[in-house]
Amino acid sequence: QGSFSLFTTMSPRQQGIHEVQTKGESEHPRNTHVRCGVSFGSVQIREYQRILSDNPGCSSGVPIGIGWAYYSTEDTELDDHQQQRKDSSPTVPLTSTERENILKIWSYSRDEIDESQYEVSRIQSQRDQSNVPLMQHQRFKQRAREFGVSLHAAIKRLNRLHRSSVAPATTFEVDVEKYKSSL
Repeated sequence: QGSFSLFTTMSPRQQGIHEVQTKGESEHPRNTHVRCGVSFGSVQIREYQRILSDNPGCSSGVPIGIGWAYYSTEDTELDDHQQQRKDSSPTVPLTSTERENILKIWSYSRDEIDESQYEVSRIQSQRDQSNVPLMQHQRFKQRAREFGVSLHAAIKRLNRLHRSSVAPATTFEVDVEKYKSSL
């Protein structure tokens, strides 16, 4: 099976806190400054087993994930590792066809691939169903806000009409802020 990974470690001896005294007037504690720093000396890379997955975040096709099994490579100096990463080509997500072909090369059966695809579809469907009440609630709140704005505008128009009429009229008042805060 294939492998993937990057795991960075730092040994305690590679970390340092340095106390630096200012040169000059005296060796008084006020003139002592603590400078904290972290340095990295080497990188340990772990290559993890790649496996057939059921991750519902995969938008199409069968997802590939990493398993628990891994092996470590020799420690590499950080500068060398960064240079190797700069020199390598950027990673591009695999298409669903590429993932399926890789799984076949890794000896996964058609049944295992289909079962994983079914499980992913089932989980995605459950996610969609659980989001329906939330979306309905958000739509309701939006419509209630729009209704409140429309109602406020209508009351303003009515008040203007009544003020401009010859006969004395009462004005309509609604505490719009109180209405908005109840949404």
